[in-house]
Amino acid sequence: PGRLRVLAAHTQRRARRRVRQAQDLSTPIETSMPENKTKQTTASVEAYFDAISDEERRDDCRALAKLMTKVTRYPPKMWGTGIVGFGSYHYKYESGREGDSCLVGFSSRTGDLSVYIMGTFPRRDELLGKLGRHKMAQAWLYIRQLPDVDPPAPATLIARPPAPLHTPHGQATTRPAMIPT
Repeated sequence: PGRLRVLAAHTQRRARRRVRQAQDLSTPIETSMPENKTKQTTASVEAYFDAISDEERRDDCRALAKLMTKVTRYPPKMWGTGIVGFGSYHYKYESGREGDSCLVGFSSRTGDLSVYIMGTFPRRDELLGKLGRHKMAQAWLYIRQLPDVDPPAPATLIARPPAPLHTPHGQATTRPAMIPT
């Protein structure tokens, strides 16, 4: 009960302050957006791989990182605590929220490898049809294990034309460099 009173009093003070700010047009109303959780870090990609207990999954992650490095020519970097990303781009929502994300990346999840392939691009559905056993949800491609997919297919999906201007996050404000094929 005491905590609720403190919270209610805090909320009322905040509401009164916003009303005063709205009345004084020279003072902008506070509009803060939450900070993005997934950012590029300096954490070790190798340490991330070493922490994967399943040896096959760990080997699949290392093979996928090697493939993505070869195709994108970007070194692997950790994004947050669980995404291995390659390259980056800046995006901005219509709401004004903006941030950075990796061009392509992957994460080892409990049941599968989640591969991030940004946005849509020409022949995407055709390439996904040739991939083999997988599931797709927006920009995430789910693969149980690498041997389930046709070997050249992941490289083809990664080495697509330059990233689109419209991404899963909204409008890309800086067009990423061409991913080499």
